[in-house]
Amino acid sequence: MNVPPIILNDVCSHCGAVSQTKDGKCWLCYESKSTPNPYATTGVPPANESAVHSTVWDNVSAMLLGICVVLTVLIAIGIAVQDPGLLIPLAILVGPAYLVTFIRGSTQVGTTGKARAGSLFLTFIVSLAATVLIAIVLAVAASILLFLICIQSFGK
Repeated sequence: MNVPPIILNDVCSHCGAVSQTKDGKCWLCYESKSTPNPYATTGVPPANESAVHSTVWDNVSAMLLGICVVLTVLIAIGIAVQDPGLLIPLAILVGPAYLVTFIRGSTQVGTTGKARAGSLFLTFIVSLAATVLIAIVLAVAASILLFLICIQSFGK
């Protein structure tokens, strides 16, 4: 008679993964369950290189997001001086990107409760690219439709 092995269901003290192994090691971080996590009792997370890297990335992306905002304001001022009517297409293109970024920045994300600057910058860039792509597709579709209407009206 075959008896299945006993699978232990407990949480790893190192990474927090639900551990389901029979050899006494975590399946995710490969740490032994018998060695205690030194940070579990102190509550201080280990300082690692990825935390420093994410802080640098957050600083760079916050600076890039600020540059995007400043460039948009400068472009809007230049357009307002030359031809104020073109502010409407600019608002149609840039408005959704700022709106999505503002909503993402104001909602709680993760355990810290704030969205990181890197995710805000990428949200802005992706939503701006999607809006511009949709505008290009609509302009091409409108041009093709106008061309077909003109051909049909001249053909009669």
